[in-house]
Amino acid sequence: MRPIFAMAAFPIVAATGCGLPVCAPGWLEADGQCIADDTPDPDPKCEVPCEPQAHEVCDTELEPPSCVCAPGYGGNPCVWVGVLRSPGFDDDLAWSQTNGAVVDPNEPRTRTDKDPGIAFLRASVVCNGGAVSQTVEMPPYGAAQALIAEVTYQAENVYGLGVGYNDVWRTLPSTGELAGGEAGEWVTKRICLGDAAYGGEVKFQVGAVDQQPACFTDPVGEIKVDRLVIVPANQNECPPVGEVLNGEAEESEGGWVFIDEETGGEDTEAVQAWFDPDGGRSNTSGARIYREAVSSGEVGMSTQLSVPLKETLPSPALRFWWKGTTGNRFHAEIGTYDAPGVIRRAVEDFVGNGGDTNFVYCLPPWTHGNVVELGFSILLNSPPQTAELIVDDVEIVSDPNCGEFTTLFDPGFESAPNRTMGVTTTSTDEWVEMREDSELARNGNGVLELGYKNANSLILYETWVLVPPSEGAKGPALVVWYDYADPDPLGSGTPPVLPVRSVVGRAASDPRDLLPGADWTRHEICLPPEWSDRWFRVQFRVGDIFDPLPSESIDPPTRIYLDDFEVKPSATCPAK
Repeated sequence: MRPIFAMAAFPIVAATGCGLPVCAPGWLEADGQCIADDTPDPDPKCEVPCEPQAHEVCDTELEPPSCVCAPGYGGNPCVWVGVLRSPGFDDDLAWSQTNGAVVDPNEPRTRTDKDPGIAFLRASVVCNGGAVSQTVEMPPYGAAQALIAEVTYQAENVYGLGVGYNDVWRTLPSTGELAGGEAGEWVTKRICLGDAAYGGEVKFQVGAVDQQPACFTDPVGEIKVDRLVIVPANQNECPPVGEVLNGEAEESEGGWVFIDEETGGEDTEAVQAWFDPDGGRSNTSGARIYREAVSSGEVGMSTQLSVPLKETLPSPALRFWWKGTTGNRFHAEIGTYDAPGVIRRAVEDFVGNGGDTNFVYCLPPWTHGNVVELGFSILLNSPPQTAELIVDDVEIVSDPNCGEFTTLFDPGFESAPNRTMGVTTTSTDEWVEMREDSELARNGNGVLELGYKNANSLILYETWVLVPPSEGAKGPALVVWYDYADPDPLGSGTPPVLPVRSVVGRAASDPRDLLPGADWTRHEICLPPEWSDRWFRVQFRVGDIFDPLPSESIDPPTRIYLDDFEVKPSATCPAK
């Protein structure tokens, strides 16, 4: 008699009328026999669900798939152990070094509580966009704590230190005597990591921020980084992705940083910054700054927002409520808010009307995946007046008008009628706004208008470009189209009163005039090829910063239109 096999150990569970076997799960029929199915599961899963709050992920490379600690975590239970090799730069092989930046593991110990070794960028390297980087595997956001990058550095006679992860960069302030510190002083700063720092391979970098005017004559300044480490954030130190740190400005929630610094001999009440329990929207709590007319003290306030990647939230936009003293001018800043009066990346200068106002700005792609600071300050008025600004209900929303841009924000200004970021003005006689008007636009419905009605005007409008690599002998360029509403406003061949020109970077290099013409005119701006895969500023200036004209009314006002920005290679721009 043939033996009878147990069903669980035998792959055939039945036979068809033709004698072909019906195979058990995990087996396939082939030539009348059951063979093991070795086809990989297209979506393998752990049998027991992992616990993201315990920093676990499912490792599908294991057989069977099993829960393990997320990247950066180890032990049982999983705790943060770090991701960067050689965070103190004592191993030059752990770091990639570009454009002349070096890692020197033998640098003499300069801080007794830390290890030797530094990342070093001399002056010429700063000018060429030098950086050191390391690519690591980061945990998914859902399985991680809020994380921060902690950096100890010196950045003397330069525009600061850049800390990047993938395409996202934050600027840390300069150090040394010119920054109000001491020569050779080491500074430690912490920045919250945003959406772009989680899940998969992430490239962390430290490097130069921008070119300086001295880069084009006799380069000066240097950057030293003693340590870069990724560690868990403190409680309520960082906003969750897609949120603002205490966007409702509730006193009990903290989160805001207030600055009120009187000048010598002033009344201590001349400048104030605080949570006002009844001053916000609908008599709720709001963040408030105040300065008396007689004061020249500094007053400002800021919070943080974690801007999602477009995969997390499409078309992210910034929205907030505010109320300001009628006729007084205020300034909003985004990125790194050091102090009132320090302008790095302007949101806009705006004028109070005494009533409730809601502003919406599309968030440009350089902010996507980043945690940035949003700051507000009171600008000095002429004549001086007592002024206050209250801000409330700061939030990140999805606005379909904002589109999906990755290298350059809204090149056709189709997000009108939303407001545009990057605007600095000096009086109420000047304005920059996106217009929704197909008759004014070169293409589509949107166009940017820069206007003024006084000869003493000065307008700055800036945008940030992700510089593409050169293509052979062609270097990166930004092409812009411009048009004057009336190229001969005063008649008899008289040109507009104020010059209009483009400049590149904070050094304002390569100035190029936008001369009046009869119709839309093409304008090309060369971008620095050394800054490939980095964000770089292009600014348009109306008026002369260093030699302003006397005040004189202009009627009719002068209007200049910009449209159809495009990043492309150009044979007339340097490729290296």
